Amino acid sequence: MNKLAVTIALGLVTLPMLASQASAEPPGSIEAGALLGWMKPSVSGGSGSLTDGRIGIGLQADYRLLPGISAGAFWMTAGRENNVTVGTTTLSQKVTYSPYGLQGAYHFEDFFLGLRLGLTKTSLSTTGSEETSTTDFTFGPYIGTDFPATNRITLGAEASILWAGTDPDTTTLLALMGTVKYHF
Repeated sequence: MNKLAVTIALGLVTLPMLASQASAEPPGSIEAGALLGWMKPSVSGGSGSLTDGRIGIGLQADYRLLPGISAGAFWMTAGRENNVTVGTTTLSQKVTYSPYGLQGAYHFEDFFLGLRLGLTKTSLSTTGSEETSTTDFTFGPYIGTDFPATNRITLGAEASILWAGTDPDTTTLLALMGTVKYHF
């Protein structure tokens, strides 16, 4: 939990000092969009298909509470299927990571910085076995930028680091995603 405390403390100290740099988007505005990119899990004690990078997709929506502050929800998922050889038998194994939850961000003129809190569902299925899954508390910072494509559509990029689980079984998810958002 030390990572969460440090992330929140930095946010509480930094945001008031930077209030004059807030973006001018009016309170009450809504944006919703899709994410597409790359996710890389890092699992304590894991290797191979558990930690390979993979294509990720997602959705997010935000409501502007104040000129520089938004709150919303996010969902991302990334899966990868590999063949695993055990003795002379080759099995198909699929691992899927799906973080989802709430997010809040502070919007500067050129970029935004935020915090995500939620859950990550991790699913593992192997040929001939039932799917197993775990759901762990998830949190972490994210940063991004948006560029106007039209007066209602923005294209952008964001990066996030999410920690899921508790020591010693912590999973770290690094996500580098492109975004398309519609501003209502």
